[in-house]
Amino acid sequence: MGNSLKATCSCGFESRAAIGSSRREHGIVFRFPHHCKTCQALVNVDMLNAPLVCPTCASDQITCCGWAIPSPPKPHRSWYQRLFGLSPPEPPEPVAAPDPEDTVASSYCYNLQTTFVLTAEGNQCPKCDATSLRFERPDMFFD
Repeated sequence: MGNSLKATCSCGFESRAAIGSSRREHGIVFRFPHHCKTCQALVNVDMLNAPLVCPTCASDQITCCGWAIPSPPKPHRSWYQRLFGLSPPEPPEPVAAPDPEDTVASSYCYNLQTTFVLTAEGNQCPKCDATSLRFERPDMFFD
């Protein structure tokens, strides 16, 4: 199931955003809000459809509104390491995640092995470029 969100800014900008996908589109589509600098709109970009472009104007001048936190790879030991008892290489440093209390929505995309997180406040508004865009969850999901 996906989340439907409402975005508002102090400049008067209002829009709707979506995170995730429906059951019918699961594994094929994964939407996440971006703001397009060309058409100055908040758009839902399909993260599984490369290259990432604005669905309204097809511009590549888009910026992700939230955080993309990749899952750390599972330590894999090759046959050589298992045979000689060697340890696997050290995993990379984890990406710093936002405070869970500030998170308005998050969703895991298993195709990309990434958790996409959206914070309630401090997002860049596509209309005025200020970091005053606020996301609210109106307790609505889509399926």
